[in-house]
Amino acid sequence: MSTDRELTNSELFVELSEEEQEITIGGRSSSLYDFVIKKTNIVTFANHENNFSDGINNISSKQQTGYSLSEVTFGFNFSGLRGRKYGLSGLEILRRLIFYLFT
Repeated sequence: MSTDRELTNSELFVELSEEEQEITIGGRSSSLYDFVIKKTNIVTFANHENNFSDGINNISSKQQTGYSLSEVTFGFNFSGLRGRKYGLSGLEILRRLIFYLFT
């Protein structure tokens, strides 16, 4: 059975302005294109163990569970890019960027 927990250190939570949220979430903008990489790693494990005894009989129960998630998110905005001016389309620049990142 789960119980409600009291918040003991409210200083851990910070209110962000709309501009601060955009900076935190949106990455960096340049005059050429907008690009953001976000990596998320979530790892959580839990153990629960019970031991019961009436003096003669012993009963034990052990539960373990775990979860792991790793995610990489890429975000691109080529709307401001005039790729043809440089001889490259937005998709060609994206292809080259991905090729560069993973080789």
